[in-house]
Amino acid sequence: MIVKPSTIHKSFGLNLLLLAIGLCFLSSASAINTGVAEREALDAKCEQGSAEACYQLGHFYESESAIDQDYEMAAEYYKKACDLNDAQGCFELGKLLNFGWAYGKSYPDAAKYYKMACDMELGPACSNLAYLYQAGHGVEASASEALKLFEQACNLKDGEGCLNVGLIYAKDKAPESADKQANEYFEKACELKEAQGCYELSLIYTKDTNSSESQEKAKTYAEQACQLGLEEACQNRSDQIQKE
Repeated sequence: MIVKPSTIHKSFGLNLLLLAIGLCFLSSASAINTGVAEREALDAKCEQGSAEACYQLGHFYESESAIDQDYEMAAEYYKKACDLNDAQGCFELGKLLNFGWAYGKSYPDAAKYYKMACDMELGPACSNLAYLYQAGHGVEASASEALKLFEQACNLKDGEGCLNVGLIYAKDKAPESADKQANEYFEKACELKEAQGCYELSLIYTKDTNSSESQEKAKTYAEQACQLGLEEACQNRSDQIQKE
């Protein structure tokens, strides 16, 4: 019996396809088993008092890529990490409660955990707590407390904290002194890769139309903000180039 070449090719191709499917299945099963084994090992370490293991498990359950994403499980593990004095665990738990991703929205509890993380010198937590004081969510509204917390965040190298201090000073009623302070904080924010800080500097220097040096600085800061991903700065820079 003569077998046509096309039949051989089809048969060979089908076998390859079945082999590939089988390998993919084995690979997936292996990955799942490895993931389960890793989680079990982390869980054991967490129960033994490893804050890092508890935090990693919280991050796993919060991750969008997790097959069994579970915000409440994430909150439980972040809580365990926080109880073991892990600042990042407290901060992540605060965010879950702040935005209502676990157990519903609770500003007072979010403020509590942000404060714990802030007290452990985690800058972003100080900034998030400052936002709550600005809005009066879960705490009594206080502009002075918000400013204090943003300054603390900035001192802890949080660019967002520096940016917000700059924005607050920029709105101050005493322009001359406030503008100088605002610029200093915008510069700190920009140095910490906070795109909006760079852009605010660009806008400030753009206003000084009588100085070629200021105009060059405006371009430089706009380019930095654009490179850091701020679309508004990219569009602004593009418009500037067209006018040149």
